[in-house]
Amino acid sequence: MGQPIRTCVGCRQRGPAADLLRLVWDGRASQVRWDEARRQPGRGAWLHRRAGCWQAAVKRGGIARTLRRRLQAEDLDELRALAEAWPVG
Repeated sequence: MGQPIRTCVGCRQRGPAADLLRLVWDGRASQVRWDEARRQPGRGAWLHRRAGCWQAAVKRGGIARTLRRRLQAEDLDELRALAEAWPVG
């Protein structure tokens, strides 16, 4: 049995879940959070660690559509800062 395959909401390419970052909606805090362990319950949006994927996901609304939530600009700015701070790999 192989690794789970997920689709990036930015570039729409499929790849191993281990190569993508996962976002989830945290209902208790009413905000989107990175799911570092990839284990939090709820709908997840998957993204490659590439800047182009992030930009495409924001421009096309892929994150909001996948999570079925309206996202504020502040939410996206915070997530972008966190994504840039994460080490690759």
